Amino acid sequence: LAIIQKYGTDALRFTLTALAAQGRDIKLAESRIEGYRNFATKLWNAARYAEMNGCKLDPKFNPAKVKLTINRWIGTALWDAVGQIEIGFGDFSFNHVANTAYQFAWGTFCDWYLELIKPILIGNDENAKIETRAMTAWVLGQIVHLLHPIMPFVTEELWYHLTDGKGGLLIASKWPENPFYDGDAFGEINWVIGLVEEIRSLRSDLKVHPAAMLMAHGQQISSDASNFIVKYLEQIERLTRVKFSPIIEGKVLPLIPNNVSNSVQIIYLDSTFILNLMGSVDLGKERARLKKESESVRAELDKIALKLGNPQFIAKAKPKAIDEQREREAQGRAALARLDAALARLGSA
Repeated sequence: LAIIQKYGTDALRFTLTALAAQGRDIKLAESRIEGYRNFATKLWNAARYAEMNGCKLDPKFNPAKVKLTINRWIGTALWDAVGQIEIGFGDFSFNHVANTAYQFAWGTFCDWYLELIKPILIGNDENAKIETRAMTAWVLGQIVHLLHPIMPFVTEELWYHLTDGKGGLLIASKWPENPFYDGDAFGEINWVIGLVEEIRSLRSDLKVHPAAMLMAHGQQISSDASNFIVKYLEQIERLTRVKFSPIIEGKVLPLIPNNVSNSVQIIYLDSTFILNLMGSVDLGKERARLKKESESVRAELDKIALKLGNPQFIAKAKPKAIDEQREREAQGRAALARLDAALARLGSA
């Protein structure tokens, strides 16, 4: 009751559901409950943002008729999530249900869709605005449907506000059904997201200042990649703090061969880009830092390997201690992979 008073019933329900993997002892930490309370707040903020931008549920809206690629992408991503959630319910894997719904609502919808549609909402194409506002409200309505079994109170309240109290009770509403699936739109927007994540990862690994604006050039770039960059140039540049140049007649032009000093290479799918770090990163110092961190992680992994390879440790240690070592090993290997990837980029500069 004290936890509910502090963080809310829905936050506690979601935490217990997300951690309840079959055969697992729940390690319940107050910080996890606080995190899912923040998730509920995120949903409120998303609904408030949608309302501020004129996104209202339209009973006559048919999502199957949307034309914009970004709107067909979010619809397709939604049904991909719905499919995974229904599998989770069927298998009684309620943690899978909770985590899939969380990733779609926070990651796909809030972090990506709402960011990528900003140029549309402030643009001059009225038809695009009308479609995007309607799609935003509709997807938000589907999200509260998906979350309702786990977070009944906040979603019921959100549904009341979304429908101006005219939508009836959410608990009695129909479960979402799939109106369409657009693989081409799904692949196109996922390509853009993947490139943004690749550039953000590089900036983070190399400790580039968040405010620094970098210059990127195409080196070996596919026709599709060039078209996607031109089409989503505003979104990519805003989300990565990277300016692509030069672009003439709707194409990303290749880099002048001699202009590669103090730069790093980004290989993304079938294309290669050069990111100019001039004035932002000392490559020599950065290479030394990454090597030092890599050596430290390798040494820690060697210690863990000795423990896990020791039959006496495995025989005498509590299962919790063994699990902690394996978790540390997995985290260490992931960190080492990131460091090695960053070093490889610098090595090819």
